[in-house]
Amino acid sequence: EQDALAPEQPVANLNAEGTVITGTAEANAKISVYDSANKLLGSATADGNGQYTITLSTALTESKTGSVSATDAAGNQSTITTVTGTKDITAPSSPKISDVTDDVGTSTGPVVPNGTTDDKRPVISGTVSRDEVGATLIVYDNNQAIGNVKVGTDGKWSFSFDHDLSLGSHSITIVLIDKAGNTSLVSD
Repeated sequence: EQDALAPEQPVANLNAEGTVITGTAEANAKISVYDSANKLLGSATADGNGQYTITLSTALTESKTGSVSATDAAGNQSTITTVTGTKDITAPSSPKISDVTDDVGTSTGPVVPNGTTDDKRPVISGTVSRDEVGATLIVYDNNQAIGNVKVGTDGKWSFSFDHDLSLGSHSITIVLIDKAGNTSLVSD
């Protein structure tokens, strides 16, 4: 008598990196994972208890989906289980310094780009998109990293120098590193 019964839909869990799927399916079934372009990303055979692990040839990241199915020895295929990648691999937009504020001496207020200041420790600040809350900004003075600051819950950030700037020209730039470790291009 031929087995015409499809295996149950497999249980599939994708790791945070988007590189390994583990789960359970019909014992000894062949488990296959395809991407949205129908490219095989990996396969394995479930063990006698139905457990399986598949290391994917291409990671499923940032909302990329994979279709996981089980096929039994008679060639019957299960309903597909979809897994969706969550790992953020997109670099954040280049941050901008909105304000440089001089709050000491005879002339106070905003310092314009390429302007001058008598404040040896001006405050620089800006805002990044709300989806970068908790990211870290690295501050550079003439291409040397001099400090960092966390982005607040409102997307705003502010950096105060912990040392006096020397007399002369300073090119102050910033780089944003998101919570997933992706790094932006350098600001203007």
